[in-house]
Amino acid sequence: MPIRSEKLYAQNFVLASKGAICSYQVEETSDPTLATHRICTNSGTKHHTQVLPTGNTSVMVRASPIPQDLHSHNAVYSIASGVYHATIVPPEEFHATLCYQDSSRGSSHNAASLVPTGVEPRPTAQVSRMMSGKKHAQQAEWEGALRDFSYALSICDTFASFAHAKFYRCRVLKELGLANRCIGRYEQAMAFLQQGLIENGDEATQELIILSGELGVVARHMGRLDDAQKAFQLLYDAAKKLQWKKPLCRAVGNLGMANFQLSQQRHDGRLLDLAITQLNERVQLAQHLGEVAADGVSPAKAASRRQLAVTWESIGQSRLSLCFAVQGNTQAAVDAAHAALKLSHTLEDPAVMALSRFFYGRALLFQGGVEEAMAQFNLPSACSCAIALCKEPSSQNYEYLRELVDVGANMDLVDNQGYTALDHSVFNGDAAMEDLVLEGLRRQLGDHRQPEFARLQVEAKLRKGYRELFQEKLRPVLLSNGGDATKSLRSLRHTYDESLSSDGERGRMFDRLKVLRYTEFLAFGRLPRSNDGERGRMFDRLKVLRYTEFLAFGRLPRSNDGLVLPLVSRSTLSHQPDTVEFVIFISYRWINTEKSRDSPDDVNNTQFGRMVTAVEAFLRLHPSVEPSRLGIWLDHSCVDQDDPMPGVSALPMIVAQCNAVISLVDGQYYERAWCSVEVMMVQQLRRAYGLHLWYEHIETERGTWELREGALDMEIVMAEKKLTFESDRPKVLFLERQSKLLG
Repeated sequence: MPIRSEKLYAQNFVLASKGAICSYQVEETSDPTLATHRICTNSGTKHHTQVLPTGNTSVMVRASPIPQDLHSHNAVYSIASGVYHATIVPPEEFHATLCYQDSSRGSSHNAASLVPTGVEPRPTAQVSRMMSGKKHAQQAEWEGALRDFSYALSICDTFASFAHAKFYRCRVLKELGLANRCIGRYEQAMAFLQQGLIENGDEATQELIILSGELGVVARHMGRLDDAQKAFQLLYDAAKKLQWKKPLCRAVGNLGMANFQLSQQRHDGRLLDLAITQLNERVQLAQHLGEVAADGVSPAKAASRRQLAVTWESIGQSRLSLCFAVQGNTQAAVDAAHAALKLSHTLEDPAVMALSRFFYGRALLFQGGVEEAMAQFNLPSACSCAIALCKEPSSQNYEYLRELVDVGANMDLVDNQGYTALDHSVFNGDAAMEDLVLEGLRRQLGDHRQPEFARLQVEAKLRKGYRELFQEKLRPVLLSNGGDATKSLRSLRHTYDESLSSDGERGRMFDRLKVLRYTEFLAFGRLPRSNDGERGRMFDRLKVLRYTEFLAFGRLPRSNDGLVLPLVSRSTLSHQPDTVEFVIFISYRWINTEKSRDSPDDVNNTQFGRMVTAVEAFLRLHPSVEPSRLGIWLDHSCVDQDDPMPGVSALPMIVAQCNAVISLVDGQYYERAWCSVEVMMVQQLRRAYGLHLWYEHIETERGTWELREGALDMEIVMAEKKLTFESDRPKVLFLERQSKLLG
C-alpha cells in the first residue's frame, strides 16, 4: 500500500488476514538529495486501494518510518486525520478491512499520498491496467491495449505467489492473444493463447472455452478451416450442454463462418444452408444477451455487455449478407448488411464499423450501386474498409481487398492511430496484402509517384521495426526493473544490442549503441561531430559522447569529429574502470542563425557552455556518478548529420536507454517541436517506470543558471509547435504517437 493520509478520522476493522500499520514522520525539504517523496493530492476520501492520486505537487518531503503495529483478524484500530501511514501486507496474503470515517472526531483539509521521487503517482490497484487495456480493446486501440496487458502480465509474474495468480495470468494471456490476433500477428496470438490453456488446466471453465474459441479463430484466419470447424463444433456442443449463453453465441457465429468458407471451398450447398441457420442462431442469441445485459450487474458492466452483444449481432448480420450474396439473393444481402451497419453505429470499435460498411458497400455493388458503394468504402473515419481487412490478413480478406482495389477504393486513408493500410500489412508481415495495397496506390495515384511508394514502404517498415523492438524487447525489461535504475538501463542496452545481433534483418536496420566520453567532449571545446560510417540504415543504435571528452573538445562536436564509440560492444561489456555506465541525453534548441556555420551553436559556443554548466550541476546533485564513466548523447554529435533520418527514427529508443535527460530551456525551447517531443518521451518514461531522471536547465530571476526537476504534469500539444522545416511535421507527429506507447 502507498504512504497516504486520510481526510477524516478513520476506525478500521480487520475482516481477513493480517497487516502491519506503519506511520511516518513527514518533513518538508527543499534539498532534492534529502527528499524521499513528493506530496500528491488525492481525489476524495476513499480508503486504501480506492485512493486515486490525481496531482503530483512540487512539495518535496522526507518520510521516516515509525515502528509498526501488527493487526490480525477481528482487530480494531484507528487512524487520525492527516497522519501519514501505510498498510504492509505479505504478498501471499489477502487482506481486507472495513473502514468507518467520522468527521466529528477530526478532519484535515486534504487527503494526500506520498509518491517516491521520480515515480509516477498511480492507483494502488494495478489491476486497473486490465480495465484500461479492455477499454483500449473496445475501441480497437490495440497498441494501447497491448501496453496495458503487457504491464498486467508483468504484475502477475512479479506476484506469482498471490492467491489465484494463475487465474489472473490466464485472463491476461487471453487478452494478449486476442489483441495480437486483431492486428494479424497470428503466431504470437497462438503462443499467448496456448500459454493460457496451460495456466487454465483441464477444468471446464468459460475461460477454457474462450481460449479454445480464440485459437479456432486464429486457425480460421490462417486457412486451417477443417481444424477451425472441428474446434468450433466441440465448443458449441460444450457450451450448449452447460447452457453458457455467451460462449454459445460466440461459438455458433464462428462455426457458421467456418461452414460458409468451407461451403465455398467445396461448392457444397448444404453447408451453405447450415451456415445460414447457424448465423441466424448467432443473431438471435446476441439479441437475447443484449436484452438481459443489465441483470444483476452495475450500469457500467451492463453497458459493456450490451456493446459485446451488439458487436456479435452486427458481425452475424454481416456474415449473413455474405451467404445471401452467394445465393444470388442480393436484396436480402443488402438488408442484412444494412442492419449490421445500423447496429455498428452504436459501437466503439471502429474496425467493426469499417467491416460493416464494407459488407454493405459490397452488397450495394451487387445491385449496381457503384457510387453508393464507393461512398461506404471511402468514408473518412477512424478505420477505413481497407485498413480493417489488412489488420487481420487471411485468404478471404485478401479476396475482399482485391475487390476494393479493382473498384478503385482509396488505399491511402489513415486510421485513428495514424497508420495506413500499408502500415498494417507490413506490420503483420503479409507480403501478398502489402503488394495488393501498393497496386491500389499505383492505380490511385499513378506510376509517376513510384519514389513516393518506395518512401511509404520504408516508413512502414520503420514503424514495424520500432513497434516490435520496443514493445516486444525493451518494454519487458523496463517492466521487470526491480527499482534499480542503473542495472535496469544497463540490461536494457544489452537487450537492445542482443536483439540486433540475433536478428539479421533487425541488425541491418539498426546501428550499434555508441558513446562519446565526457572527458573528450570537454577537451574538444565545442560540439563535436562523429560518423559511424554505416549509411542506409533505418535506425541508429544509440551513440553517445563520453562527458570527459565532450569537455575537452570545447565546443559542440559534429557527427564526423571522431569522438563517438560503441557503448555496448565486446569491449564495453566488460566492467573496466573507464566503461561508460551513466548516459545523459541533452535536449536543446539549435540557436545558430548563420547559414554558413555548420553547427547548431553560435560563434561563442553558448550551447556548449550551457551543456557543461548543466552537466556539472547534475554531477553535484548526483555525486555517485563518476565523470570518467559518464557519457552524453546529443543529436549533432550522435546522429549522422549527412544522413540524419536513421538517428531521428530511433529517438524514442535512444531516450529510453539514457539514464537522464537535461533540457536546456530558454524562451523558445517549448515552442520548438523537436524539443517538445523529446520532453514528452522522458515524461512518459518517468511516469511509467520511475527509472529515468529529467532536469530543466533554466535562467533564474537573478540571471544565474539553475538545474531543477522537470514537471511531469506539464501538457504539450504538438500541433502548435514550430519547425524549421514543415516537411518534418509527419516525423514529429509519428514520434509523438510512439512516445505515448513508451509507458
